[in-house]
Amino acid sequence: MAKSDTPVVDMTNVKRIGPLDPTRPYVLAVAGWKYGTSGSGNPKVDTEMSVVQPEGINQKIFASINLEEPYSIARVQDILVAIGEFGSEEDIKASKKFTMPPSDEVIGMQFGAWLRTEKDKTGEYQDKSVIKGTFPVDQYEELASKPGL
Repeated sequence: MAKSDTPVVDMTNVKRIGPLDPTRPYVLAVAGWKYGTSGSGNPKVDTEMSVVQPEGINQKIFASINLEEPYSIARVQDILVAIGEFGSEEDIKASKKFTMPPSDEVIGMQFGAWLRTEKDKTGEYQDKSVIKGTFPVDQYEELASKPGL
């Protein structure tokens, strides 16, 4: 039973956001980049990316990335290389003791990305878009002009 001080909402006009088109490139801006520790005690980074291009897509891509697992670290490495502000690709990829950039230096940075759809295996949640690959943002216009790449 609703209290008189709670809002009344029309639940018949609900819209769900599905996965984005995986056949086209996107420009993402880092909206959240927070370091922490996973439930198993490993360092991680929780990321939130906002879609900047194409315009008019009001959607975010979220990921929690384990910073101990080599395949997961590759995801962070690809993002930092595509941003292009935290050292050369060679320096980032060759460093055995790479110091991750402070969160406030990553927030607002942009990079290009290809996405893929990740299916929810439980059937409990909607399928979602995840980052498949990255590229420097200055390549976006050229890639976006080649449909179906």
